[in-house]
Amino acid sequence: MSDNREKYDILLAKFCKNDEMIELLEECMLDELGKREFKYIKTGKYPEHRDLLGKLKTDLILKKIEVINNDR
Repeated sequence: MSDNREKYDILLAKFCKNDEMIELLEECMLDELGKREFKYIKTGKYPEHRDLLGKLKTDLILKKIEVINNDR
């Protein structure tokens, strides 16, 4: 692995045993698949492909904001 991705390797080692993280990724994939199929049923065509890592990151940020606002 290249030196500039050392942080990535460190984070992989940190989270590799976290089964919930892997389950979260699986649920992200299933969520997007369900939305794509629903869109196809409604319109007869699939939506543009969405980057799942970007989706997961956005969903995590939005959930963090929601949780912070609910804690107030």
